[in-house]
Amino acid sequence: LTLDEAFSLYMEKYVRERRAVRTIDEYARTYKLHASQFGKRKLSAVSFKELDRLHGTLGQTKGKYVANRVIGLIRGLYNWLEMKRHYSGENPAWGIEKFKEKSRDRFLQADELPRFFDSVAQEENHAVRDYVLLSLLTGARKQNMLAMRWDEIDFQNETWRIPNTKNQEPVTVPLVPAAIEILRESQTKQESEWVFPSFGKTGYMTDPKKGWKRIIDRAGIENLRIHDLRRSMGSWQAMNQTSLIVIAKSLGQKSTQAAAVYSRLSLDPVRESMEQAARSMLEHGGQKNAAPSEKVVSLKVKK
Repeated sequence: LTLDEAFSLYMEKYVRERRAVRTIDEYARTYKLHASQFGKRKLSAVSFKELDRLHGTLGQTKGKYVANRVIGLIRGLYNWLEMKRHYSGENPAWGIEKFKEKSRDRFLQADELPRFFDSVAQEENHAVRDYVLLSLLTGARKQNMLAMRWDEIDFQNETWRIPNTKNQEPVTVPLVPAAIEILRESQTKQESEWVFPSFGKTGYMTDPKKGWKRIIDRAGIENLRIHDLRRSMGSWQAMNQTSLIVIAKSLGQKSTQAAAVYSRLSLDPVRESMEQAARSMLEHGGQKNAAPSEKVVSLKVKK
């Protein structure tokens, strides 16, 4: 097999059956941009030296994260090929030492929340505004939030069932009162099956990065990414003395050690923790009426 042929087989027989759509797209994009230069070669003709040199170059030009993902993809590809008896030679990515990646710990601070909510209120794009608020109030991953459908929302039980997550398992997310209010208001304005519809081929909004930049620029907040909204929910839960197991459950995360415990955990403590964290963020952000039984967000476009 050539590397191109092997990668196509890997994607068809393994990745597409076991990975989420976002991961599938990421693998395809990473291979095309950084590994396809070796695509016409036989598997045995790709060398350790070349991949090591590629890793170093990418680390300097594209960043450590990208460089590590490329080597990880190629290493995983060769491992799978060997396991399935499609290849019996050496793994050319084996032994390449990955760059040390710094774990990101950025989240919305108490003194940033008033500016943040004020800037969100000024955002004229309703879809972007709702997306940002719901991302903060649910702690959901970006791709799951963008692909949210109305038939996944249970208004009666105030939950959102995500059918397919990064962990390849469905997750039920408790919806805090503020999130329910935003969704109810949004539902009255559209007829699409998607919560964040668009005219693109997916049918839903794919990347609100321009709207996000408007919001953080207007708020004067630096070094804050969309994914940091997810981290903000978990961080504010932690500040309210929530256990790590409950935080993991609310964010749909799994670890081997915790799985046996929180797989049996009901949504009640998770909901309570998320509501408490949401109230804390809203109160620090200057939002009134933050009691669980009341409408806690009423952000209108400011003229």
